[in-house]
Amino acid sequence: MTGSDRPLHSYAADHLITFDAIEAARDPEVQTALLEMAREDGSEVGIMHALNVITEAKRRCSTTEKTGRS
Repeated sequence: MTGSDRPLHSYAADHLITFDAIEAARDPEVQTALLEMAREDGSEVGIMHALNVITEAKRRCSTTEKTGRS
């Protein structure tokens, strides 16, 4: 049985939450940290990914402000 085939422990299934990087990146401090880590890594792909996450987070914030919904 591989890790993906293994059922979650009943406690885990009831208590785990999904981490949403874009939701987290709505915080300007998280955006700064994300970019700093990507730059330190030196990977162009990592930097582009960080910028894409931040762009999407800002788009979500803008949409939330316009619609009044999160």
